[in-house]
Amino acid sequence: DDKTVRLWSAHDGKATHTMSGHTLSVTSASFSPDGLQVVSHSNDNTVRLWSVHDGKATHTMSGHTSIVNSALFSPDGSLVVSRSWDNTVRLWSVHDGKVHCIAILHGHNDIVNNVA
Repeated sequence: DDKTVRLWSAHDGKATHTMSGHTLSVTSASFSPDGLQVVSHSNDNTVRLWSVHDGKATHTMSGHTSIVNSALFSPDGSLVVSRSWDNTVRLWSVHDGKVHCIAILHGHNDIVNNVA
């Protein structure tokens, strides 16, 4: 496990960007609705935003105290929702280049398995 996110060209099958920054396994990544960003999450308890244009990390979202097992954009791309083995769901505002946690949803007695 190389702790990276890779973007691949659908035209020639070659990697266009290798995005490094996570310190443990990256478990998933997905595109923003406009296709300009990628959100990834990792066993390092963080969520990261990446620029598709240059492959550079634009933000690291910290706060979860255990493995982050999902992170998804809202349909309009203004929010990211993340869920974690710390039994919480976090909502992150990601619009206008400013990223911050706007809500921490508590109440689960065990790992949160899915968000939509």
